[in-house]
Amino acid sequence: MAIRLLFILAIAISGCSKGSGLKLVPVSGSVKYKGSMVEGAVVTFMAKESPRISVGVTDAQGKFSLTTMNTNDGAIAGDNQVMITKMPPKGTVTTAMKSPDDYMKAMQGAKNAKPPGSDLDGKNGLPSKYADVATSGLKRTVVAGEKNDFNFELTD
Repeated sequence: MAIRLLFILAIAISGCSKGSGLKLVPVSGSVKYKGSMVEGAVVTFMAKESPRISVGVTDAQGKFSLTTMNTNDGAIAGDNQVMITKMPPKGTVTTAMKSPDDYMKAMQGAKNAKPPGSDLDGKNGLPSKYADVATSGLKRTVVAGEKNDFNFELTD
């Protein structure tokens, strides 16, 4: 699962260009599980009309901002399906990776051919249903001109 998520992130990063014509809207929010804010959760928005994804990593207060093409530029306007994972790092992926730029820097600094995070132990720190847009049940509509602050309260 972690490798699939990292592969999707790498594809999203590699296909990014400033002239894409996508309507990006700033998106932020928080993730809470069992009454506590979650640090290091990867929040992914997938727009129905676009192959691009928007990704953010929660900080120590459980807060995130999404990135699609440039750091904290937001998510694609419209309906989005959401997945949230938290994989404990064993290697070079850390909660300090706040953006795709951080991921790319880690890849460039990697000492072997494996991408950062490919050595994760595969244990999701959140219920597995949230690791797939088909089962998460999480959907949000990103609206231009409005405050898009989405808080997620995850349950077992």
